[in-house]
Amino acid sequence: MALYAMMMTTMVIIMIMTVVVVVVVVVVVVVAAAAEIVLIPMYVRCLLVDFSKAFGVVNRQISLDKLT
Repeated sequence: MALYAMMMTTMVIIMIMTVVVVVVVVVVVVVAAAAEIVLIPMYVRCLLVDFSKAFGVVNRQISLDKLT
């Protein structure tokens, strides 16, 4: 009876290890696929706005002189 219990325990441990290996392989494949998607973008969107002169002070008298 003890031999049977030891064999069953060994089989259960082997099954658990097999499941763990399969799960690890699946996770590695998914992470590799996600990394490939992140590393190879299909396009890039970029919006550049220059605010360096947007908040400058304007002399109103000079502006009015240029308009007239």
